[in-house]
Amino acid sequence: MRVLTKKRILAWVTFIAAIVGIVVGARTITPHQPDAAGSQPDSVVPGGAGGTGGITIGTPGALGVPGAAGAAGPRDFFAESRLERDRARSRRMELLHAMLEGSPEGSQERAAIQRELLRLSAAMESEERIEALIKAKGYADAVVFVSDNSCDIIIETSGLTQVDARQIGDIAARTTGLGPQAVTITEKRGSN
Repeated sequence: MRVLTKKRILAWVTFIAAIVGIVVGARTITPHQPDAAGSQPDSVVPGGAGGTGGITIGTPGALGVPGAAGAAGPRDFFAESRLERDRARSRRMELLHAMLEGSPEGSQERAAIQRELLRLSAAMESEERIEALIKAKGYADAVVFVSDNSCDIIIETSGLTQVDARQIGDIAARTTGLGPQAVTITEKRGSN
């Protein structure tokens, strides 16, 4: 019988966090840089004068979003993406709560777990707020992934102007406290 120690559990949490970080945070494609499959995003607008202030715009398939290139309609895509994001986050929070119960009161380990729980809660709030603000601007749907150093937004649109991208990027930057260069906006073409 194998007994899970706190260090082993913490190692697993770190491993899972790294995997989630790779899936969610490592999807930024810079202008003229093809993805692993060699394809270019639909439109990438560089930062600077007249640009989007460092905000990258691309397509879900180009950014490696699971199921993004599938045959599901846009509504299914957004619902499935949110559901998968929430499931992964719930599993992580359950694991952290279990670790919290087993950690000694006042320990550094307990404080680190509490900080991580607070960080996850803040990311969830930011994602929900950004999604609501994007929908309030008239877009049909959006899904947002916030990590420590990036904010990835997938938005249902028939076309995104530089002005729209800048406004959405500003919403994300204000809500998360990240700079505009950390925001990636991906267009998911609607069925229009």
